[in-house]
Amino acid sequence: MTEAEELIEQYQLISHPEGGYFKILWESDIQANVTDKGYSGPRVAGSSIYYLINKPAILKWHRLISPEFYFWHAGGTLKLHFIDKDGKYFVTLMGDAVKNKSCLYQVIIEANTWIAGEVMEDGDYTFFSNVVVPERQHHKANEELGQERNPEKNIILL
Repeated sequence: MTEAEELIEQYQLISHPEGGYFKILWESDIQANVTDKGYSGPRVAGSSIYYLINKPAILKWHRLISPEFYFWHAGGTLKLHFIDKDGKYFVTLMGDAVKNKSCLYQVIIEANTWIAGEVMEDGDYTFFSNVVVPERQHHKANEELGQERNPEKNIILL
């Protein structure tokens, strides 16, 4: 079993519709009525997930409507591509900063930023956490995204 498969099994990650695997860890009990552009009313004040992306999957380009915080845990370097609200493109590396001084352990991404990502050549996967405040509306409970799958088939071959 690979390290990625062990993490998927250990943390009971499920397939994410955009690629990779995830599990919702926390959703705030507090509801926020957000009126800024891009929000459709009340939502959970914040949430946190584990996320594992493995080659050849990528994080596809998408625009964030809420600030997000990424925290690297294991695996290879994740190369994150950004286009900020002013149209400026830039790249940040998230990974083991002890082994690679170009990497960060934590990346803060402002709202209205476009983001994409890919696992670099130093690993087959990247395992990280993501905190969103306020929560994105499209994050639904694990059950709605397939958590009800047969527990005997928990191991996902990458």
